[in-house]
Amino acid sequence: AVTALQLREEKTALKAKRAEARGALDRLRQEKREQEQAVTALRAEIHTLDASLKELREQRDAEEDDGVASRLGHEVIALQRELRGMQHQLARELCRSNLDKDHAADGEKRETQTTEVSARLIKEMPLFGGSRHGLDVTLIDTPGYGDLIVDTLGNSSADKVMSEIEGRITAHLGQAKATRTNMPLDDEKKYWNELVHLCLFFISPHRMKRADVDLMKRLHTLVPLVVVIAKSDTMTTDEAREFKERVRLQLQDESISTFTFEPRMIKEVEALHITQAGEGFQPLYGGPY
Repeated sequence: AVTALQLREEKTALKAKRAEARGALDRLRQEKREQEQAVTALRAEIHTLDASLKELREQRDAEEDDGVASRLGHEVIALQRELRGMQHQLARELCRSNLDKDHAADGEKRETQTTEVSARLIKEMPLFGGSRHGLDVTLIDTPGYGDLIVDTLGNSSADKVMSEIEGRITAHLGQAKATRTNMPLDDEKKYWNELVHLCLFFISPHRMKRADVDLMKRLHTLVPLVVVIAKSDTMTTDEAREFKERVRLQLQDESISTFTFEPRMIKEVEALHITQAGEGFQPLYGGPY
């Protein structure tokens, strides 16, 4: 005969299973909400990019100077590629809820992406070509922010980047004992530490995304921030100056500060690269442009 104690145990077990099922359902609902928000944001980004592409095409078609029209044509092609990439990303995101994230239906291995922060040490990296001196440099690889596959509200890539930087700062401030032989603690913390000493922040050569600005606002007070325009070598000097000025004004409006190089150092690097690259190379690295 089933005893009252057995019935009570079975009832308790059923309650636990029901609570577990409700928890799993709540998590699925949250994931669905996050996915819907991500899709909405990507669709808005696609709409904005599509409008920019239309405007750029009109500028190209109305331009009378063949050289300028050719450059605008290359920009149109670049934007078209970016738009197609976003459209493919949207398609992947819409299909993701119907796919097994861990195993492909046909048994094939899925392409891997960087999902966590990782660090790699490069020993004695030359300061420049032919240099006899080098630096030990640690490169920190981070998940792609704004990527709907790896960057979601519940698994924010930007949060992982910030956690890595803030964790290193906390460890540095809390270090109470030197770890290097014959080096006092103060010297070790000054000359040999695990802080992030530089952040190279690459942006599109056509525009800054809102995700760029939002992450920069979190970064700029914690680490020296250097904004780099990707593929800027495809721009003319005037185009580069114009875009840099737009970026500078936007960063100023957002109260984002970036690292300032010494003008003398910039000129020295420009002169070195002109010598190495040969005639016709016109660098535009910084300064009061």
